[in-house]
Amino acid sequence: GGNTYGRSRNYGKETESWIMSMNTIKKNWTRTKLEILPQFTYYKNTTNNLVQSATLSVAPNEKYRGASLDSLFASPASKQLKEAMLNQLSDHQLNRMRYYDGNLSGQIQWKMPQSPDGIILKTENRYFNKKNENASIYDLNYKNGVQDFRNKYNDKWNLNLRTIWDACYYYNGNIDYKYRFSAGLKYTHIYDKNNNDLFRLDKYAEYGGASNVGVGYLPSTRDSLQRAIDADNSFRSHINKDRYELTGNTPSIKLPVFGLHAFLSPGVNYRSERIDYTRGAYKKKMTRNLWSLEPTLFVGKDNCHFKYNVKKVLPELTDILDITTTDNPLNLWSGNPNLKNTDIHRIDFFRGFYKYNENFTSRRAIEIKAYWQLMRNAIGQYVTYDRNTGVVHSTPMNINGNWDMGASFDFNGILDKKNRFTLSNRTEIGYINSVDYVAIEGESGKDPRSSVRTAKANETVSLDYSFGKYSFGAKLRCAYIHAEGSREDFKTINTADVDYGLNATLELPLKLRLFTDITLYSRYGYSDKSMNTNNLVWNARLERSFGKFTVMADGFDLLGKLSNVRKVINAQGRTETWYNTVPRYAMLHIMYKLHFKPKR
Repeated sequence: GGNTYGRSRNYGKETESWIMSMNTIKKNWTRTKLEILPQFTYYKNTTNNLVQSATLSVAPNEKYRGASLDSLFASPASKQLKEAMLNQLSDHQLNRMRYYDGNLSGQIQWKMPQSPDGIILKTENRYFNKKNENASIYDLNYKNGVQDFRNKYNDKWNLNLRTIWDACYYYNGNIDYKYRFSAGLKYTHIYDKNNNDLFRLDKYAEYGGASNVGVGYLPSTRDSLQRAIDADNSFRSHINKDRYELTGNTPSIKLPVFGLHAFLSPGVNYRSERIDYTRGAYKKKMTRNLWSLEPTLFVGKDNCHFKYNVKKVLPELTDILDITTTDNPLNLWSGNPNLKNTDIHRIDFFRGFYKYNENFTSRRAIEIKAYWQLMRNAIGQYVTYDRNTGVVHSTPMNINGNWDMGASFDFNGILDKKNRFTLSNRTEIGYINSVDYVAIEGESGKDPRSSVRTAKANETVSLDYSFGKYSFGAKLRCAYIHAEGSREDFKTINTADVDYGLNATLELPLKLRLFTDITLYSRYGYSDKSMNTNNLVWNARLERSFGKFTVMADGFDLLGKLSNVRKVINAQGRTETWYNTVPRYAMLHIMYKLHFKPKR
């Protein structure tokens, strides 16, 4: 029915500062071990951004990236682009944010006298306090000449408290460690409080589109600010979540086949969740309680096992409220009170082969892994899209048909008796059936479900050779993707990414050490020809130590061959996007090592 094309860019300046403390305290007694982990973080951030974007009905013919935006925001704007424009947005944003994050976790383990049995008590406690102030001068223009100008100020505050207590008794069985089991109870409480006030300062003429007022400029009195509140997009919420879990494992049972053993984790859960929510005239108090069985079955022997487990995921309480947010006119969102819980079924297989030397360190290791996963009542975003304006309206809805499977083979080992050659190899294959909603306004008669089937194969191998202070290596990575879709407009995807290169570590005169690697990145089969590229990237690091000081000089992409455009294809195969980056740089590090020995 016709494509639409988007262009956007973001000019930003960001400053941030933080202080973080992470500590570990341990104490051991004869039968008791204690560990305490206090952590604290203070973070402050300020950003000043200018966002410019446009949605067009035809693909712009650009001589350089961003040319269409330059033309649209020039004065006078390009007539040809104006005719193709569906919407044009300029958004000047000023954001201030700070938070305190404190966490106190720990555990105590007590062994019973004259017994290998014991009790473990774990706890984790978090305090998170976040304050956001966002100001925005938002100027949106549609093709029909309608302007939506908004001078917004958003005052947000979030308090999150979480406490987890987990008590477990473990029985280690008889002298041969048979019939071992464990039983415990885990309690989790989460309190989340949100105050979100959105003010529309453009209600006052002096803050309107003709005022040229600066972003973040506020009225002088609190009363004037309160009279400008956007009640329908301001909200208060109090959420309490309590969860009780019966943890532990049953005794292992010997099966009459291949000497296998099996045990079960019952996974009995009870959840009680409450929300008190206010948005404008909408008020809602709601409680939901759920008993669930989320077992894990383990069957195995030595280095071989199967594992099957079930998980139940509840939709967020705010997703099941009957509300619609309109603070962003190009992206509307509505809740869905009919959302169901999501069930995830997963099977894992593992087989390992290991060879050790006389010191019981691994000399060679082979690991084979496989999995299968199915999601029932997964939550997708049902999106309606207006081609005439570029407005997106999304609603969470349940959808079935999502499943995936995969397998991998890993080898890591030393190849020779002198321990000089090391080979690493990883082979992966996978299949994904991704189902989501795709809908266009006015085309409701078409099936909104989109199913994309993707097969993947990856191969990564590296060979390293080392002697003394010198080492050399070679590496190769190949990734292949084949995707087919049920939509009529879906084009089959067959792409391959191939990377191969060399690396070395060398001792140079004057006590210098050189670390260097060179890699060729190649891409094939993409429908956008600009994605089929070959980029030769050379990186190097030069290092020198002076007592406790270490000086390092880094050079990334010394040849300047890496494109500043990265493109990806998402799970639904719908988009090929690019991100501007800074690929080439040099950096100098100066480090000083501190080491304090405790007094005895």
